[in-house]
Amino acid sequence: MPKATIVPILTLALASTAFWESAHAEPRVELELVTAPGFPVTGAHQWMAVLQDLGVGNLRIRQGKSGDRAEIKTTGAGDSAVHRVTGILTNRNQVVLPAGSFSLHEKARIAEWIAKVKAGGQEELTVPRIAFGLTQPEFVQLHDRLAVPLTISTKDQRAADSVKAIVRGLGLPATVDDSARPALDGDWVMPDEYQGMSQGTSLAALLRPLGLAFAPQREPGGRVSLRIAPQDALREFWPAGWPSEKNPRETVPDLFKFLNVEIADTPLPDALGAIQGRLNVPFLYDQNALAREQIDVATVRVSVPAGRTYYKRILDRMLFQAKLKSDVRVDESGKPFLWITSVKS
Repeated sequence: MPKATIVPILTLALASTAFWESAHAEPRVELELVTAPGFPVTGAHQWMAVLQDLGVGNLRIRQGKSGDRAEIKTTGAGDSAVHRVTGILTNRNQVVLPAGSFSLHEKARIAEWIAKVKAGGQEELTVPRIAFGLTQPEFVQLHDRLAVPLTISTKDQRAADSVKAIVRGLGLPATVDDSARPALDGDWVMPDEYQGMSQGTSLAALLRPLGLAFAPQREPGGRVSLRIAPQDALREFWPAGWPSEKNPRETVPDLFKFLNVEIADTPLPDALGAIQGRLNVPFLYDQNALAREQIDVATVRVSVPAGRTYYKRILDRMLFQAKLKSDVRVDESGKPFLWITSVKS
């Protein structure tokens, strides 16, 4: 996945419609550091500077005493929670905190640690995570929400308008990186129809030709929001469909039905349309890959010699003539589709 970069974010706005997150309280982290024997005298000022810059509240440093240990005591809950942390400053000028130890030069790791504590205190530091830093229940809940079928038409519609409509319908907080706004302000029109597909797959596919993607992120307090950004600004992002847990023969059995065929110098869209009607599964294009490789499907003509074969082989032969291939994927609801992309993808 592309490396993450830190970029400014601002609120996703719908044209002439308020669509942003209202200011809200968030959990606080207060930190008391106690010095162990041998802690360097000059270290206190260094740690104060680093931690104040990270927005730690009620920061104080004192001399250690018997019984001191790294711990977190939480009062309140949700956005009003206060996490009072005790840490130990060692003779190596490191800070020992619950479930972690850090040097002065690990500011990013400390910031990540603080964000986890804000999101859920002690438990947040040790709970198992799966994709996108979410817990399994959080990921399942998000996946189920993204599995709801899309009710709006996307074909011949401005992609940015469809993106905004999907995000609004999901009811999740959303932010857009400043560097992504020009693409969302553009007039690119989606030629494919995603109505009836899941909202997650649709949103990912609509963003791809704009050079964008979305990723869930966990906010302080445990809320899950969506971030829309250029693909190379995200460490990982939501895919346009998923590999099926079953093999292609089980997922789309009709792909392996035999028939007699002969295709002679036929426009590729016409040939694909005829097969799609028989397979009864959506054919969706990776518009980003087509643009990158400068493939204009409408201008490609294909031929398949007379003979008896099955649909998957016919598709492979036709698509290869356009420097394309197809993958069997499923959306978040388990609905299968063929993802048509470049052979270089």
